[in-house]
Amino acid sequence: MSRRRVAGVIVRRALIGIVFIAIIGAIFFAVLQTVPARNYLARKVAEMLSSALNSEVAVSAIDGAVPFNVRIAHLSAERAGVTWLEVDAFSLRWSPASLLTGRLSIRELYAGTVTVRPPPEHSRVAQPAHPFPPDMAARMSRITVQKLDIGRLELDRQLLGNAIVLQVTARMKRRSRKESGSASAHIETIDGTDAGLIINAEASYAEPHAVITVDISARKLPWRSVLLENVGFHARLTEDFGTPAGLQGNAIFSAVGLPIARQDGPVPVAIAVEATLTNGLFTLSAHAVASEHDAVRANCSVPVEVSLAGMTARAGNDANISGMVHGTAKMESFALLVPLHEQLLTGDLDIGLTLGGSVRNPSVAGMAALRNGSYENLVLGTVLRNMDIELIAKDGELTVSGTAKAGTSRGIVRLNGSIMPRPSKQYPFDMALQFDNAVLVQRDDITAAFSGQLNVVGSGVESRTTGHLQIVSGELNIPERLPVEIVVIDEVDASAPDVVMEDLPPTLGPQQLHKAAIDLQVTTKDRVAVRGRGLDSQWTTDFHVAGSVRKPSITGEFLALRGRFDLLGRSFRILSGKIVLDGASPPAPRIDAVGEAKGGGITAFARISGPLASPQITLESNPTLPVDEILARLLFRRSVSSITPLHALQLAAALQSLVGGGSSILDVMDRARRVMGLDQLTVNSEGQKGEQATSVTLGKSIGSRVYIEPEANTTPGNDRVSVAIQITPELSFQSETGSQLRDGVSIKWQRDY
Repeated sequence: MSRRRVAGVIVRRALIGIVFIAIIGAIFFAVLQTVPARNYLARKVAEMLSSALNSEVAVSAIDGAVPFNVRIAHLSAERAGVTWLEVDAFSLRWSPASLLTGRLSIRELYAGTVTVRPPPEHSRVAQPAHPFPPDMAARMSRITVQKLDIGRLELDRQLLGNAIVLQVTARMKRRSRKESGSASAHIETIDGTDAGLIINAEASYAEPHAVITVDISARKLPWRSVLLENVGFHARLTEDFGTPAGLQGNAIFSAVGLPIARQDGPVPVAIAVEATLTNGLFTLSAHAVASEHDAVRANCSVPVEVSLAGMTARAGNDANISGMVHGTAKMESFALLVPLHEQLLTGDLDIGLTLGGSVRNPSVAGMAALRNGSYENLVLGTVLRNMDIELIAKDGELTVSGTAKAGTSRGIVRLNGSIMPRPSKQYPFDMALQFDNAVLVQRDDITAAFSGQLNVVGSGVESRTTGHLQIVSGELNIPERLPVEIVVIDEVDASAPDVVMEDLPPTLGPQQLHKAAIDLQVTTKDRVAVRGRGLDSQWTTDFHVAGSVRKPSITGEFLALRGRFDLLGRSFRILSGKIVLDGASPPAPRIDAVGEAKGGGITAFARISGPLASPQITLESNPTLPVDEILARLLFRRSVSSITPLHALQLAAALQSLVGGGSSILDVMDRARRVMGLDQLTVNSEGQKGEQATSVTLGKSIGSRVYIEPEANTTPGNDRVSVAIQITPELSFQSETGSQLRDGVSIKWQRDY
């Protein structure tokens, strides 16, 4: 066969093969456009992503000219019932033919909205020593992305502390002549509290080098739930993975006019901070100026090894460090850096410290002192004045000493202790606090002064507080009406899953908090007064606090020494009383108290027992009588068989309130008393000389020791006014005047033993 004929046969067969391949491709393309094929492809994509993301991935029906243009309306990833990833309006335009050359060519990768939340149950996978494989440049050179665009990337606040919405665009190019290329990305915040953040990243690779440069800048920064407007921030990080030089970087932060609230008015502060990392030496310098006499300078340098290739940052234990902190400042200025919620700290701070030694054994020398300081806790009412505290650094040890006035002129708090600057041992410390008649709680409802000593020993990881405190003087005022607590409930999405502690990232879990143990004994040196809601009493206590600050266990008891309490309009003298704490957390105190009242020819005993939050009240008498008979004799000084219908109404109301029946139509008198703001409202109806007489008695306390009781009677000449003054818990004075006394005054003294 001639060569021409052979060539013709080859051409014909090649054309037939091409036509056959084209027909097969057309059939395959036509099949991919059918609904069953696209549903099958969606299931396969979901299975592949589920395995890669360790989640249940759902993919909506695939649309577009498959396989060249793939569109997915919605994609979601769910783990443990929590949807942590959602992608809307996803589309991919690429060239399948590029796979024949061993490359991946993506023309456009687009996502309308991407929402990312923290996935639950993080699986801890061991990180490789080098997350960037040695052939990273070769692998990257086989990928081309002409355009990547994410219109809205929403990051949940649990990821970064604040919710952020980003816009992302990126490119990835390659050079055809050799294994090299470049990539770039632009990220900018478009919504949320971090508006103004811009990140530009560039990468270039040419074997064996791969260089990454990241530029970060910001016009606004979040600070304590507000945005700082007058700031400037710029940082650049660069690393060449083909050289041993490691990461190189520089960051500059500046802020002008940051307002700080001080007693002498708001003060604008200027801050400048610069950090550099060059050839393994990290240097940090800072300068803050608030006024001519209010400026602090600080710098520090330490050799470190940082690499993005190995994802490592390490400072050698024997590396030499150096630094210093010098300046004077108002303590209020530190509220900008360390916010004290519902606390106020003032004073003049003088700092002169130098840092040296090594990472393993750092050394600090110099002194820091707080003069004319004051501290206020707005919750406890604690007020410390004339605070003078010194920190002296010498021979590798920090010693702390100081004094402060607490409450009255006699109240003193003394502080002594030491801190060891040993990072390897989490900075161990030993502190002693001495209290001498120090008023540490001063509120409208509670006032308490303490004497004793607390010892706090521990480190930055854990501590233990031991000691013995005596309540020198204390007073508890029970409010007549508990304040109404207004709870603000945030808007809740009913379809959203419940958030539990286990869903939080590991860094936010309670196991990462400082472990503070307590072993504290509290007793009373003198009696503690408890007043309010008809109670005027003196108590003593002895209890023990153990466990931890997060979950304390309190065991002990309060014993009543003397006093009175009002029940159903009568005053009962306390015979015995005990409040027991059994160590439950939260505390669930139980009360057992007995009071005595005399009247109507009997002695009545009221027992209050059970949980302090909801005690039960029982009545007994001597001689033994039914409860209704006891109440009739106490309230009206007569037998239940001789009371009037109006008395019966009051008696029924008293019985119902005694058993906890709550409000009803029978509480008319009690509701009238509360509306009028009285402590007592009683209507008596008696027969005198063949006539029915009715009297109304009103009672009102003025302060805690004066009680006024006027009585109006329908019988002329029987009106009276009584005034009682409690001089001491055992001694009272009573004066009475009325028409029957002919404008005279009756005086009575009464002493209880």
